[in-house]
Amino acid sequence: DLLMGADDFPPGQFEKKVNVSGETRTNVDFVSLSPVSGAIRQQIDELRDRDTERETVSFAFDGGTERVTEDTEFTGDLVVSDGDKLTVEGGTTLKIDGDLEVEDGGTLVFDANSEEIDVLVDGNMIVNGASTVQAKGDDRVNLHVSGPITIQGNGTASISTEEDSRLEMFILGDVTLGEDVVVAADEDRTEKLWLYSGGDTIDINGNDDRVHFTGVIYAPESEVTLDGSMTFTGSFTANEFEFNEARLKLHYDEALRDNQPFDGRSVPVVSHLHVSTHNVVVKSD
Repeated sequence: DLLMGADDFPPGQFEKKVNVSGETRTNVDFVSLSPVSGAIRQQIDELRDRDTERETVSFAFDGGTERVTEDTEFTGDLVVSDGDKLTVEGGTTLKIDGDLEVEDGGTLVFDANSEEIDVLVDGNMIVNGASTVQAKGDDRVNLHVSGPITIQGNGTASISTEEDSRLEMFILGDVTLGEDVVVAADEDRTEKLWLYSGGDTIDINGNDDRVHFTGVIYAPESEVTLDGSMTFTGSFTANEFEFNEARLKLHYDEALRDNQPFDGRSVPVVSHLHVSTHNVVVKSD
């Protein structure tokens, strides 16, 4: 179904450029949505304050592999590249005090085997080239990024989940999805992959190769711009969506009808409040 407010499409443009398989309704009054940046910032602050069991400045990648088996704080930029594989095991917290770069054939696996994983990237996150970020196991992976996230092709770059796992990404900065990118929940189980954005913009560039997204994007504060081609399956919420010579194939997954952002938990609108009082005494001469 397509619901529109008044004058959402220029005269004559709707019939020419939009094909709707369901019902079309106009002059709809939409309910305003609460921002999510406060909730994301609160979760990031809680992770920053969490104690860890060890602190390191490098991973050895012995034989091309490395495993995080205890709560770890990584100081500096973490780079997974050149065929190396980093696995984060269930029940652990990984805090990265810098950027996270998965590039040039690198693989990052979150193995949530019956226990949740919490990850904080206190900087930027980049997935580039023929690289993979994957959530597996039967529990939740909570990935928090305080800065921008960029997923760029040059050989398919992907973020995915296996069938029983659930990946939730909480992004405070801007989001960029480049050409030849796949962000997808396994077997089109869209409720298993959520991307929350508290940033100003989400830029999607599918000019050279189509962008594929299967899951939920919830970004009520973000302005989304689509260039080129994109296939989207799931649910999409944004403050504004701009098409720039773009082609969008959108399939809403009705299985998401009863799903609520943050699992229905309340979202704090005010993340910080400072209250002060000033007493004034007035005396006569």
